[in-house]
Amino acid sequence: MILVYKFFKLPIYRRSYEKYYQEAKKDREKNIKILESSWNKSYKSIPEHARLDEENRHEWPPWEFNDIIGFVDIGMDPHDRLTGNIFLMRKSLPKNHHKNRYRKYHTTLEKQQIYYFRELDPYKVDWHNNSFYIEGINQLLSEAERTIKELSKTKKHKWVLQKFPFSLDCINFVKMASEIHRNFPKMGQ
Repeated sequence: MILVYKFFKLPIYRRSYEKYYQEAKKDREKNIKILESSWNKSYKSIPEHARLDEENRHEWPPWEFNDIIGFVDIGMDPHDRLTGNIFLMRKSLPKNHHKNRYRKYHTTLEKQQIYYFRELDPYKVDWHNNSFYIEGINQLLSEAERTIKELSKTKKHKWVLQKFPFSLDCINFVKMASEIHRNFPKMGQ
């Protein structure tokens, strides 16, 4: 379903923050051993330029921006119901997804492209009751988490949907929806 009014997007990560940096640390330790072996010296006695070169070539980029495999988009549909969509990188889509069905091989760039995967079940809200919005958003996020968990069962890592670092109670969704409707009227009205 098309989201007429978008409230927010939450990233889906290939793995948790902790797991990402555990793997980065293991990779770093492996590369230090390789460097020590090639120089036949302990890491600290290898010239600084060689150590810096090794660090620069094997540094892992920040998790927050570089381990994303998709997004969950939450907002209102044309019928003024809360709903959401899940978008995933092509390489994370199921093998039988229509974007993968007719071509077996894709370029590196094509594998990074993000496509629509599926809609979350719409949730009818009372426009004047903030708790309905919160309940609906929590239900949509729970459905998204179940879907992500199911999809990642056959993957190397357990996928993670980013959580809000605050309670949804601190957002006035009634006011937000009202302002969105006022500032961005639906097309055709």
